[in-house]
Amino acid sequence: MGKSWTEEQRQVINLQNRSLLVSAAAGSGKTAVLVERIIQKITDTIRPVDIDRLLVVTFTKAAAAEMRERIMAAVDARLLDDPENTHLQKQKMLLPSAMITTIDSFCMSVLREHFDTIGLDPGFRVGDPQEITLLKQDVAEQLLEDCYADKTEEFIAFSQTYSSGKLDKGLTDWILRIYDFSQSYPWPEEWLKKSLTMNPGTMEEEVENSPMVCLIMEETCRILREMAAVLKTALDMSLGVGGPSLYEPMLLSDLEQTEAMLECNTWEDIYDHIQHMEWKRLSGKKQPEANPSVVDMVKALRQEAKDVFGWLKKNYFAESLPEVLSKEARILPGLAVLIHLTEEFSQRFREEKRQRNLIDFNDQEHFALNILLDECHEPTAVAKGYSEQFEEIMCDEYQDSNQVQETLLYSISRERQGQPNIFMVGDVKQSIYRFRMAEPEIFLRKYQTYTKQEGSHQRIDLHKNFRSRACVIESINRIFEALMIPEICGMEYDADAALYPGLDYPETRQKISESAEWLMVEHGNDPEMTKREAEARAVGLRIREIVNETSGLWVMDTESGAYRKAEYGDIVILLRTVKNWTEDYVRILKDMGIPAVGETSSGFFDTVEIQGILNMLRILDNPLQDIPMAAVLTSSMGRLTDEELAELRLVNRSMSLYENIQDYLKQGDDLFLVEKLNSFLMVYDRLRRSKIHLSIEELIHEIYEMTGYVQQMFAMPGGEVRRANLERLVEYAKDFKNTSYRGLFHFIRYVDQLKESKEDLGGAVLPGDAGQAVRIMSIHKSKGLEYPICFVAGLGKSMNFTESRSRIVIHARYGVAADGVDLERRVKIHSLSKKVFARKLLLDQMGEEVRVLYVALTRAREKLILVGTVEDMEQTAEKWSLAGKAPTPLTYSRMLRAKSYLDWLGPLLWSDERQGAERGFEFRCINPAYMAAEDIREEIQSDGEKEFLRGCEKIKEGCTPLYDLIDKKLRWQYPRELMTRLQGKMTVSELKKMAGEEMNGMVLYPENVEKLLPDPGNPLYIAQQKGTATHKIFELLPFAEISSEDEVVSFIRQCVEKEQIPAFWEELIPAQKVFDFCCSELGQRMARAEKNGKLYRERPFVMGIPVQEIYPKLAAWEISGISEKLSDRENDRLTSERILIQGVIDVYFEEDDGVVLLDYKTDRIPKGKTGEELLIKRYKTQLDYYQKAIEQISGKKVKDRILYSVIMNREIHC
Repeated sequence: MGKSWTEEQRQVINLQNRSLLVSAAAGSGKTAVLVERIIQKITDTIRPVDIDRLLVVTFTKAAAAEMRERIMAAVDARLLDDPENTHLQKQKMLLPSAMITTIDSFCMSVLREHFDTIGLDPGFRVGDPQEITLLKQDVAEQLLEDCYADKTEEFIAFSQTYSSGKLDKGLTDWILRIYDFSQSYPWPEEWLKKSLTMNPGTMEEEVENSPMVCLIMEETCRILREMAAVLKTALDMSLGVGGPSLYEPMLLSDLEQTEAMLECNTWEDIYDHIQHMEWKRLSGKKQPEANPSVVDMVKALRQEAKDVFGWLKKNYFAESLPEVLSKEARILPGLAVLIHLTEEFSQRFREEKRQRNLIDFNDQEHFALNILLDECHEPTAVAKGYSEQFEEIMCDEYQDSNQVQETLLYSISRERQGQPNIFMVGDVKQSIYRFRMAEPEIFLRKYQTYTKQEGSHQRIDLHKNFRSRACVIESINRIFEALMIPEICGMEYDADAALYPGLDYPETRQKISESAEWLMVEHGNDPEMTKREAEARAVGLRIREIVNETSGLWVMDTESGAYRKAEYGDIVILLRTVKNWTEDYVRILKDMGIPAVGETSSGFFDTVEIQGILNMLRILDNPLQDIPMAAVLTSSMGRLTDEELAELRLVNRSMSLYENIQDYLKQGDDLFLVEKLNSFLMVYDRLRRSKIHLSIEELIHEIYEMTGYVQQMFAMPGGEVRRANLERLVEYAKDFKNTSYRGLFHFIRYVDQLKESKEDLGGAVLPGDAGQAVRIMSIHKSKGLEYPICFVAGLGKSMNFTESRSRIVIHARYGVAADGVDLERRVKIHSLSKKVFARKLLLDQMGEEVRVLYVALTRAREKLILVGTVEDMEQTAEKWSLAGKAPTPLTYSRMLRAKSYLDWLGPLLWSDERQGAERGFEFRCINPAYMAAEDIREEIQSDGEKEFLRGCEKIKEGCTPLYDLIDKKLRWQYPRELMTRLQGKMTVSELKKMAGEEMNGMVLYPENVEKLLPDPGNPLYIAQQKGTATHKIFELLPFAEISSEDEVVSFIRQCVEKEQIPAFWEELIPAQKVFDFCCSELGQRMARAEKNGKLYRERPFVMGIPVQEIYPKLAAWEISGISEKLSDRENDRLTSERILIQGVIDVYFEEDDGVVLLDYKTDRIPKGKTGEELLIKRYKTQLDYYQKAIEQISGKKVKDRILYSVIMNREIHC
């Protein structure tokens, strides 16, 4: 767009000295306009404003950072033209500290600067959201405990009425929900006190003026007018050409009764009319001249009216007003208890936070309000100071404000002084954050009251869209002129709200998008795939067509402005919810060869690797939890099979699994299972002791280290992501450490709260190349983004209206209402006020869904494709066609009966009998037969490609040189290929075996045998454990402190207690032979070296050895399995290559005249000289390399090499 502004944009940029509401449609360039307005203010030649005298409030920190960058870039550009401009230089210096911020960051700055005015401790800390939630739960639970202790009659009745089953969680949830709701208002205590004042149960004489009755009358009149129009249409059709004229008397009677009700002014009058309304039976006489389709339409319209009147009678007028009020009065005491509990909770929670010197997000706003407004809600001196400081207050994304933010900004503005100075920009049609307590009504009130003419409070509409093609804009307008109605959305999609093309796409001969598309998928109860899978496959087929090399779509490149072929990265698939959908879409698209990337809604804590660690943490906190215990036992940390777990459980089903383990170790007969359980308990017991003194972060690291869990997960498919997830869990543990909670129990609660809060922190990113891949994301996540090709999918999924169907209804304007229970008769008491407030809540939710759909459709730049799935397209089309033939396909009542977006779009697009063509849509339907045909076509194409490749075997004439070049390339060999067949790293033991020094005798304590399965009954296994245990003691033993065998035994016991060795090794270590070694001359020499700090044990080493030294002759190559002869050149090359040798030296020590190398051996060998010669033969090569390593490391010569035979108590010099 550059510097070319529209007339409306220029007004937004230049108008001063007023409060300005800018209704900026999607793609209208509102951010660019806002930045330009700031630039114009700070560079005004007549009355320039310093940047720090503007308050710019954005919705997110990212948006604030982006705006700051844009302003800096604009200032830099101006400075290039005028480098000596001191004012611009000053703005550049001020910009980093300018108030371009989010509302919560502004509130924090107010608190930091003026904490003393409200008695706030300056050392306060902002609590982690999960920490705050845990604190809320603790306070609420304690509150209920105290109430149960008091046992008041009112509370007991309340708990019996509203608790969920046997648990109090339902009561806690309702207290917290009402509390959270109240926090979105400037004065929460006042809102709580007023929340029941509008309940008809509190009114005696003015019931007719109660919100409940007024809402009923308002909606009933709206519905009556609508039904009068429906019946009038049916009457006109019956009297028209082909109409069933014999229906006229009945329809006239219906219409007269309806119009009579419209004349009623009181609730009782309408009640009487509805109770006595009579629906005469339609004439059954044959009418040959009547058109069957017209007859069906008339019947359908009349039936619709009957259904709507039936709904009114059932929901609003089932009982007389005195009966309604009697029920409301019986329910009211329970609601009064609930509000009282919420008020008490608020006080206790506030006190608990004060004691911890903690504040939360709501406190930031409310404390800032307390600083800026006094008890009478009038500006304080601080607020007046801010008012003088800020020349203008600018608010971006104004449609997502709430009452607290509105009050905050108004308090520091100059509105009270009669100097309007608030600039607000947003688009109420894109207000989609009701779940965050956003109130689009704030924007709507100003939209309807601010004048479009010159004035102190002026509105400007930016309705030109500089993003989308005209065909996309036209289809969006045609849909929302029917969907966005005042009764539901609070505004009409009229000429002021409509979009207008602002970007001229250049003409081209290439294939470009000329219309939006409506893609319907017929599932047909296909047992082979679910609806989601069928829809994903249909989308995949369409994507293939779009990116097809020869017949695909072309799109305009935003950077170059030239057309190019559409790519996968140009495509986005938008979903109302990504939960369960993203996984199916990514999998199906991947199977079709289409790269796709998407985020799940809550994938992190559901991954296998994270579940494994969390289960381990749960049983470390409490081992009597069977489900996590079973999960850990059958994981890589426990290694039990399902059969072994079942055997363990059968020990005693009435006991916990942990107790089963204890019993099985005493009486179990499966030695393999016993060994597994022993190994598990050894790790588990050590971790359980460690958790007492380790932080959660350290405990998780300890689990990783002791179990090798990270390495195991890394070896699985997707290992990089799994390892990253495990590292991320440690980061959460660090976050937890910064909270006021401590201990494993609270960390598990913290994690559970992360899951329940749906803040699964980012979600798991599913595989795909984000650069050139189809993106799959939620509609909310897509807000502010744009894509050349946009699929809006999942339109057949049911909308979520659980909030309006809950047991207790909370509405911002009308307070709290609920059904009750007659505790004596144990029957439900239906509340009319609850039905009415729930209906109003449903209206708000429906309006939000319309806006969400608007956001989705306006993401498309060039191609918009709507996607939905139905079971039977023919039956669905008949239903839509019938509804679409009505004069108004989507009326107020029909919209409220919708269960999905398709219930709106289907009748609307089908109403023109051209399947959406008149509304700018091209209709396509993909059914199971089409998908099957595509599968067959792919198989045929694959077979054709194979045949083509077979035909390429014969070289065509003239292609020989090219063939030879390709052949040469393909036959190229790596010049050092020989080295790839050698090991790059070897152990000393492998070298010893390669030298032919295989052990031929029996082994007492074998060291280097293949790892045996745990079997206490296997002598080889026992011998292996003895050898390992003996070497470990020699590694740890303090030679200078040992003077008796008892001291050796005592030291071994200490090692067990310190968990340096397993407990069962204590019986395997030959203490007598260890002591004999200590008493030997060699042992005494080592003791002296230890005192002098010259004793080195278990020293690992790595060194490089020339290849030629390891493979001196061809015979050596042949021994290693390489049979071919080597050329002289290859032999020469070997001399320059090295192989890494690694090993661990048992022990060596330094004396005055050199180094002594010692290696312990536990081999069983013959007595005498024969045994000594056997040991020397076996280990000479090993000692050779140890000697080289020591001499390289220490720079000293090895004067003696000793093998010490433990079984023979003898030194063998070699």
